[in-house]
Amino acid sequence: MLFGISGWACSFYLWQKIRKLSNKSSGETKRNPSSRIAPSRTHRQDSSTSRQHQDDSINLEINLKKRKLKIFGNAKYLIACLVLLILGAVFFQFDTTTVSPQRASNTKEGHPKTQTLHIEPFPPTDSDLFVTINNSNNNNILGLPDWKTETVNVTDSRGDRIKIVLGVLWDPYKWVKGDSLHVAIDLEETSKHRIEEVINFFQNDEERPLIVVGMASHENADINPEAEIARASGRADKLVEVCGKHFTKNKPHIYSLNLGAFRPDKKPSIYSASERRVVILVIEEGEYSPDLTEGVRRALIKANVEQDFIFDARDYSLFDDRDRFKVLRRLNF
Repeated sequence: MLFGISGWACSFYLWQKIRKLSNKSSGETKRNPSSRIAPSRTHRQDSSTSRQHQDDSINLEINLKKRKLKIFGNAKYLIACLVLLILGAVFFQFDTTTVSPQRASNTKEGHPKTQTLHIEPFPPTDSDLFVTINNSNNNNILGLPDWKTETVNVTDSRGDRIKIVLGVLWDPYKWVKGDSLHVAIDLEETSKHRIEEVINFFQNDEERPLIVVGMASHENADINPEAEIARASGRADKLVEVCGKHFTKNKPHIYSLNLGAFRPDKKPSIYSASERRVVILVIEEGEYSPDLTEGVRRALIKANVEQDFIFDARDYSLFDDRDRFKVLRRLNF
């Protein structure tokens, strides 16, 4: 708005200047009628008078062959006025239209307009409900780890509410192929880190119950499925150990869940890295539900089907196995 007002003020000042110059030119013409007479044969004319006359007028020269338009004299003031007027109008329009819904409703009801914008605060994100980074001492880590999260509300078989926050250690960290101790940050797995090096990046005062999830990729799953199921179990065991050593301040309850291996008939990935994610769940509500396993199952389905989460737990071999798909109590009980 200030820019718009200043534009109008400058335009008014320039208009006044042009007006004075035009009045001065007309006055000189009245005092010297001979100026209207054609020049004498000698064509003598004072150079300063010629320049003044040129500056006090607007002359257009159009050359159609060269496609040029030349403007002389006071046109420079006119152009400056037009530019400032346009800018002032644009900024004035921006200031009167960029208002909040609250401000617009007040204007309709007859309340005086205000010059302040109503800015809504950012809503809390799912990451606010999960573990956060607060450790910067691990300088040997090449990529800063983070969590991709999704909050899911479901009910168990009895109708009791269960609230789960799903957390996936986000790119580029995945379990190394055939390994239960290391994660890699690239598809070629040339840069490997121990899983505890990554987990140590996060705060250690988490007090809510955790469920660590083990999973394996589709390689060898059709030939030797039990070996891959055991590998997924070993990864869950490693996460139990690492989380037990890391979250020491409040010692949260730690559960484990083994999803098994990615099913070869579920369109496996070419590189299979996305099938070997590091997954930890946080139980917000319903830890002591007698049917916690069923609640977690429903949360995993809902996260993908209704909330478009980044992985589908139904693609893993133990998801439909009612005897082996179980949330197990492991540590700090």
